[in-house]
This record gives sequence, structure tokens and C-alpha cells, in this order.
Amino acid sequence: EKPKRILLMNGQSTIMLMGTNHGVREDKPYPLGCFDSWFGRLLNVQELLDSELQIAKKNPDSEAALHHETIDGRDKIILEAESITDIPENDYMRNKFIFDSDHLKVYQFDSETKLLESFKLYVHTDNNDVLIFEITDIEYNTEIADNIFKLDLPENMTWYEEPKILPDNEKYQSMTPKETAKAFFEACSKEDWNEVLKFWSATTVDERFKSYLGGIEIISIGEPFQSKGYGGWFVPYEIKFKPQEINVRLSNVNPAGRYVITGECNGQLQNCDDANWSNTPEILANNSAYMKMSPEEVVSAYYTALSKLDWDEMRKFMPSGEIDKMKTQCEAATKYGISTENLRKMMPKMDIIKGSWSPDKSVYFVTCRQTRIKAFNLAIRNDNPAKRWVVDGGI
Repeated sequence: EKPKRILLMNGQSTIMLMGTNHGVREDKPYPLGCFDSWFGRLLNVQELLDSELQIAKKNPDSEAALHHETIDGRDKIILEAESITDIPENDYMRNKFIFDSDHLKVYQFDSETKLLESFKLYVHTDNNDVLIFEITDIEYNTEIADNIFKLDLPENMTWYEEPKILPDNEKYQSMTPKETAKAFFEACSKEDWNEVLKFWSATTVDERFKSYLGGIEIISIGEPFQSKGYGGWFVPYEIKFKPQEINVRLSNVNPAGRYVITGECNGQLQNCDDANWSNTPEILANNSAYMKMSPEEVVSAYYTALSKLDWDEMRKFMPSGEIDKMKTQCEAATKYGISTENLRKMMPKMDIIKGSWSPDKSVYFVTCRQTRIKAFNLAIRNDNPAKRWVVDGGI
């Protein structure tokens, strides 16, 4: 189990639950390491030492070093497995995933039992080695209750599965990657969900998908490109989402006496997102100038700063913790090939409609019409039984 993912293997079948109601099911028990849970391989402790040594022997770009070390008076086996990726430096998929990067795995085994006791994974960068994963405690032979291997799935599950052969399957097989991307987004634009499913490996299109991509406007579809680390194609695109009405919630009940953002609500004033002020808003050097700003001016100033990725200015209106999360997400996006220019372009634009107090006058709402642009790379592939192109990611 990890954030928003649960992987269950009960000996008869395998299920991966993603979020609250998206899943993949295979009516057979997968080997350890199935789906995207690469660290499941670590559970195969009886063969782990030998398998890593075999990998190193078969791969000329890998190295394995084995030595003994005394730790806390006990003899330990230390295995260091160095892996060099064959993904070129300038390739789009370079360093996107662990096995598309140069990395080092360090295992510690007990000499007597040969059981794994700790594990560290380092990714090599230009400047240093970064520890990105570590296991510090492993329990063996523990009693596990049977109910651990049962999942209470919601009724509105959306299942992902291999694409089925359509009556007009040849039409979709003959499409180019660029034509596929265009047809997919056009179907989303028209909210033709039956057509969308022909490019989507799911049994249904859920409401979240519909509200996200329904009614989009296609700005551009670029020229497809390939990567050595991926079996399909990437198609650059730029789309504009359908405008949405949101209400930004503000309050000036704080020691600084100025309006700050405390959250967002939808058009029906149902809470969507809270801005958690763990510390009260600080009193700024020019605090009096910000105290004079109306709630509408605060919202406008915040989203103007967001469009410029001006993190310092944004912190005057939102908690530092929220800004740090956004900054981290943007830094991660640049590693996926999104330019700073495109990041700025993708920030939401707000047209202020009106402002109003809550019935008890405890908070102020600024109603806005939000528009947003997204520029990224759509991943598509056709290595499926139907041999037609389907969307694999990038949305």
C-alpha cells in the first residue's frame, strides 16, 4: 500500500485500486513486482541475492560488488548493484523513472539467514547521489489476518482493461499517432464519451473525467516523437479547459489584519480545497498597504503572482506550506520536459465576477470564472490485442 494505491494479491487474483474507484484486475495471481509496484520484487527475499547477481552478470552495463561487514557484532553481507541505463542523456524518458536512470541499490543481508535487513536506492545526478528510497525495518513470519486480503470496493468502480476489437477496428488501427491524439481530444470536446472509450482503456468514463476534459478547446497538436524508454509515441498538445466558476474564500481575522485566502469552493459554495494556515499570516514590512486591499484585489494579486510563478509574492496571500507544494510540483513538471514558459501559461486565469459575505459575515467569497490551458505530451501505444492506438498517459 502507498498513497492512492493499494495492490492486493490473494493467491487467486490481483487487484490494484487507484484513488477511490479506479482499478485494474487480473484473474490470476501475478508474480511479485506486478503492475507499477517495482518494490514488490523485494518481497521475494529467498531469491533476491541470487537474482541481483544474475542481473549483473547478464548486463554488461551493470556491476555488482559483494562483501562482508561486521555490524553490531554480527556478520552481514552487503551487496551493491550498480545499474547504468541505456536511455540516452537527451532522451525524453531519461530519469523519469528509477530504471530509466543511473542508480545504485545497496542491500544488507544477515549472513546466517540470508534474509534482507535493509535496502537503499540512490539515483546518480550530475552533482551527487540522491537517496530516494530506503527500507529501515523488515518484519518476518508475522501473523497476518485474513481480512487484510479483502478489499471493499465501491459500486461505481471504473476498471481498466485491454482494449477490445471494435466492429470498425481497422479504422482506428490505420490512424497515425497524431490523428489518434486529435480524434481523442475532439471526442472530449464534443463530450462524445462512447467515442472517447475507443481511445481509452477503461470500461466507463467517470464523472471526474467528464468534468476535467469535457468541452475542451484544442489549441494545437504537435508532431509525434518517440523515446527509447517507451514502446509507443508521445504527441505534444495544447488544450484549453472549459471555464469553471469557483469561489475563493478569504478572511482578515488574523493579527496582520489583512485579507488572505483560506480556501476554494465550487459554484454551490461546497468546499473543494482548504488553505491550511498552520501559522498566522505574518505582519509584512509594508503591511498597511496590504491591509487596504479589498478581497477582490487580493484574489487578483495572488493569481497575477501565480501566473509569474512569483512564490514570494504568493506567500503574502496563501500559507507557505501550500506554496511549497506548488513549487515542488512545478519543479517536478520541468523534469518531465515542461518549460517554465509553458508552466506560466498553464496557470489558471481568473476573471472576477462578484464578491459577497457569508450569511454570518465570518468569511468573504470572491466568485471567479476560471480558465486554464494545458500543454504536455500525450502518451499513446498500440501493443494490445486490438492493435489500435489508445491513450496511455499524459493527460
